[in-house]
Amino acid sequence: MKIKDRLLNLVGLGVNRRLPPPHYKAIAPGLLVTTTKAEAWFSIRTANTDTQSEARRDAQLENVLRRVTSTLRGVECHLKIVWGRVSGDDYVEDAATFYKAGDWERWVNERADRIDDLAIPERYIMIGVTLNSSRQENLKATAADGMSDVLGLSTGGSVSEAELLHYQGQMKKIGRQLRKSDLGATVAPSSLIAWMISREQRREISPAAPSADSLTGASLSRLSMGRVLPYADHLRFYDANGEVASYGRILILSSFPAFYESTTENPWLLSLSNITRIGENEEDMGYEVPVIADASTRFKVLAPGPASKTLEEAAKLAREQRRSAAKGVAEEPAEEWKEAEENLRQMVTDIRRDGVSLIEHHTRIMVTGRTYEELEMNSTAVINHYSDSGITASIGEDEQRDLWLEMQPGDQLRVQDLGNLQTDVMFFSSWFWGGSQVGQRHGAPVIGTTTGSTQSLVRFDALGGGQRGDATTTAMLGRSGRGKTTLIQLAELDAAFRGAWVNHIDFKCEAAGVSHAASSYGLESQVIRVGSEHSGAFDLFHVFGVDRAKTQVARQLSLMASHSFSDIAETATLAGAEAIAATENPTTWDVIQWLCAHDNEAWRNLGRSLETLAKTHVGSIVAGKPSGKRVLREEPGLWVIQMPDLTLPSAESDFSSWDVEMRLGLVAMRA
Repeated sequence: MKIKDRLLNLVGLGVNRRLPPPHYKAIAPGLLVTTTKAEAWFSIRTANTDTQSEARRDAQLENVLRRVTSTLRGVECHLKIVWGRVSGDDYVEDAATFYKAGDWERWVNERADRIDDLAIPERYIMIGVTLNSSRQENLKATAADGMSDVLGLSTGGSVSEAELLHYQGQMKKIGRQLRKSDLGATVAPSSLIAWMISREQRREISPAAPSADSLTGASLSRLSMGRVLPYADHLRFYDANGEVASYGRILILSSFPAFYESTTENPWLLSLSNITRIGENEEDMGYEVPVIADASTRFKVLAPGPASKTLEEAAKLAREQRRSAAKGVAEEPAEEWKEAEENLRQMVTDIRRDGVSLIEHHTRIMVTGRTYEELEMNSTAVINHYSDSGITASIGEDEQRDLWLEMQPGDQLRVQDLGNLQTDVMFFSSWFWGGSQVGQRHGAPVIGTTTGSTQSLVRFDALGGGQRGDATTTAMLGRSGRGKTTLIQLAELDAAFRGAWVNHIDFKCEAAGVSHAASSYGLESQVIRVGSEHSGAFDLFHVFGVDRAKTQVARQLSLMASHSFSDIAETATLAGAEAIAATENPTTWDVIQWLCAHDNEAWRNLGRSLETLAKTHVGSIVAGKPSGKRVLREEPGLWVIQMPDLTLPSAESDFSSWDVEMRLGLVAMRA
């Protein structure tokens, strides 16, 4: 380092602070290229840590420590937690790919309106990894001649296809290793990288992200057209009309407790989603209001050698400070420095003996507000939140410009003296990828929202298992009154809008409403109630082809018959089904009448017994005389079958012990 740079560092004006803002050259899937560097960017999936057991949580943390620290050791990395807003328009666009029946557009638009009303914050977790490239050699040259205060495109050079392919190879190599971890890392789409850049410069007025796979030239220039004015303790973001659109403030996490266990109830980065304050405006007076705060953490996993050296130097400094403080009047500072010295030496031991990695990180928290007063309230809420966990959060006084530039993707660490040294366990105990996440993100209907440490839409598709070649049975369990029936009916309606055949068996006779809802949206639907009104609706002659129907109808009638007819039931019913199947419109009722008119007395007695059973409210729907209201159809729609007071035999019981209600109940269920 030159003597001039050393002197400037002493007064806080080192070379990194004098660098111009990043000039973006190209964005491609998983890649961001500026005039000085290339970065690989990965999107991190939210893990459902809220419902994990302690053992599974520890195993996941161990997996991340083992995989991630080895992959990223010695590389400059940038972790970003950025909040967007769940959009009803996005759901409308997505739903058009899987709905097709009835008035599904109205169904989707009503749900999209509800999504917009909820205003759910959507968390994006991104990790950028600096790639080894010749562009790093341009760093000092850029610092020497770059004086712009506006982010945008540089005038020199472009990124060749060969260079992009080279970076892509490096990015894929890192991505393969990260995918082996429980972070669930995937290559970040170009649109997400572009949105992240735009978000940092426009905050509340950030436009929708472009959808192109790669961006260069004018597309990149439009992303960096935001205007930001730094003040001593805050930032002001301006709209296209020159009006202040929002206020921002960057906080620094300057000190942590000596020990921070992974089992803590308030992980220091995951807890960003839990910060609230009491509303003071007219519309939210007295209510808890969420405080949306973004995080930017530039970190580096140190190799064992440099890590030990860094800690030894820090321990030496603590020892000198302790001795200096001991000469003063008060003895308390000496004890504090002694404790710090002991902690640092313990970390050296852990690194050498247990293979613990050391991580140097510089964490910044961006707080925003529509007004300066709201910014003050939000900042206080964040500072108090971290204070409750023993973490000191403070305003980056007179550093707002450099701290803001440091948060930009493609930039670098600028304020080097405001960082922390932690073990890998303590750093990853922030659980930045944790939260509450259920279901898939796209391609399925929205049925609700999570209410855990992170809020998100819950998507569920009852048809999804079969489409994935997975299990096709789904159980919805829970205590009474918790919404199981509502969830089932929502899933049924969504399946019907997808063009499925939906059969709801309603034992309690309380689901007629779902059929009425389906009909109101133009879906085929009908309520079928067991009884004489729908006599013959479950006749299997109406369902199967004639050849298969013969054996199925005979089986139904054999099950209906009393066990006293067990010696003739199978033969007689099969003979009757064979005879009636040859007629023009065969029905089960016709088979019974054929038996009643048979020459064999025993067969006639069987027929009369079955005729009596076919006139009961359960037996009639299976074997009764057709009423002409055959409503259970095979075409797609939602069919509610109400079966009140149905009695079914247990699987362990013997057939000879079944009474009439058990036999009829089984026959109805089988139909």
